[in-house]
Amino acid sequence: MTISTPSNPASSTTPGPDDPVVLAVDLGTGGPKVALVSLGGPIIGSAYRRVEPKVASDGTATQSPDEWWTAVTDGAAELTAAHPKAAAALVAVAVTGQWGSTVPVDATGHAVGDCMSWMDTRGAALAAAQVGGRVKIEGFGPTKALRWIHRSGGAPSTEGNDPMGHRLYMATHQQDLYNRTAAFVEPLDYLVGRFTGRVAASRPSMALS
Repeated sequence: MTISTPSNPASSTTPGPDDPVVLAVDLGTGGPKVALVSLGGPIIGSAYRRVEPKVASDGTATQSPDEWWTAVTDGAAELTAAHPKAAAALVAVAVTGQWGSTVPVDATGHAVGDCMSWMDTRGAALAAAQVGGRVKIEGFGPTKALRWIHRSGGAPSTEGNDPMGHRLYMATHQQDLYNRTAAFVEPLDYLVGRFTGRVAASRPSMALS
C-alpha cells in the first residue's frame, strides 16, 4: 500500500531565474522522499510516499520495487505540476537510499521479484556456512575474512541480511526467481536503472556486493 503525504507549499521556495534544478530522490526503508532542489540552495518542494515493508517471524522483510517506482514517479509528477518553472529548469536526477538490500532484475532493469531488505535474515544459516571455516573468529574463517577485506574493505554479514545472504537464499529456496534474474542490484541502482534504462552499479554498491 502506498500512502501519499503532500508537499508543504508554505516551505516551498522559488529558485533564481538562472538556477538549475535537480530532482532528488531518497529511498528510505519506509518509502521514497522526492524533492526539487535548486543548485542555488533552496528546496523548492518535496513529497513523501509510504511503501510498507512486508515482514514475518521467519526473518522475511521485503518491499515491492514496482511500488517504489510508482511512488517516485507520482511524487515527481506532483512536484513538477506544482512548480512548472522549476520543472523547466531540471538538469539532473540524484538518487540515494537504503543499502544492503537486494533487488532481482531482468536485463531491462525491471524487477522480477520483491526486494529483500537489509532487515531480511532468512539467509542467515547459508551465510554463516559460507563465511565460516574449520577455525572461526566471530563466525568467520580467518583466510576468507582476509580475502574479503583485501578485495572490498569489508566482509559480508553472518546474519544473512546483506547481498550475499540474500543471493544465497534466492539460489537455494527461490530457484525459479534466481534463474529469471539477470542482475542483483541495490535499491538506488534499481531506481537509477529505471530512470536511465541501463542496469549498472555504483562504486559503493559494488564494494558492498
